[in-house]
Formats: sequence, C-alpha cells, structure tokens
Amino acid sequence: MKNSLISAASAVCASLALTAFTASAQTTYTITDLGTLGADASFATGVNASGQVAGYSASSTNTARAWRYTPGVGLEDLGSFDGVDNRAFGINNAGQVTGYSTDTNGVAHGFVFSAGTLTDIGGFGGGADAFPQHINSAGKIAGFSSASVSASVR
Repeated sequence: MKNSLISAASAVCASLALTAFTASAQTTYTITDLGTLGADASFATGVNASGQVAGYSASSTNTARAWRYTPGVGLEDLGSFDGVDNRAFGINNAGQVTGYSTDTNGVAHGFVFSAGTLTDIGGFGGGADAFPQHINSAGKIAGFSSASVSASVR
C-alpha cells in the first residue's frame, strides 16, 4: 500500500524521521511541495483523508495567510477579516477548515472556512481571543479561547 505524506517545504526533519521509520516497514512516502502563496515559509498543520491540507504561509514581517491545499488544484487563500495575520490548523473530510484571523486591534477571531466562505465563530465574549485547532466530521471545533483580552487562556 502506498501512503502519501503531504508536507510543507519546512518539513525536512519530519521527512528524515519518516525515512528511518519506513525503511523497516517497507512503505514508500512522497513529499509534496505545497507552495507558499509568495511568502517566506509555509506550514502544513492538518490533513484529511482526501489529501487536502490546512496550513498557513508566513513572511519575515511576522504576518501569515491561511490556506487550504487540494491535490490537483493547489493552494487556496482563505482570506481574512480585517487583519493581516490568519492561520489555519484543522481540516475535516468535508474540506472545512478552522483557524484564526487577527483583526487590526490584535484580537484573534476563530473562524471556519466552508463552501468558500470565511465565518467568524467568536470566543467567550466581547474582545476575547479565540484559537480553534481541530474540526471533526460533524463540524464540531476544539481549541482554546480567553474570557477577555486581558484574561488568562482557558
């Protein structure tokens, strides 16, 4: 059985670790360059059974753009709200992506990207940061959020 590992350009360490493991298992892996949306680096943070990948590209100015990679299609910029930093972390088998987008006031808004639309899912109250990390097949999201901007993370 041929397994496929989809990885961002920054996964050299992961590919070396997989090579050592796969030598004894006689399994072959393929490393795929997903691109960077023109940024300096790209980070793959989630993958689904169809080979779609969620992640983000980051620049040297510490800004990031969330994306979804689909085999045969390539990278899709997920957009943002009104900020310059957005990152995707989880993806389910329906291709729904979750992550966060930071607004111009520095508040992180959790989002779900589904059917081409980026939706703000909020947090624990006005001004709260929200950092979704995972999304399951039912669209349920797990992550963390603060009660307010100055409160500790829950």
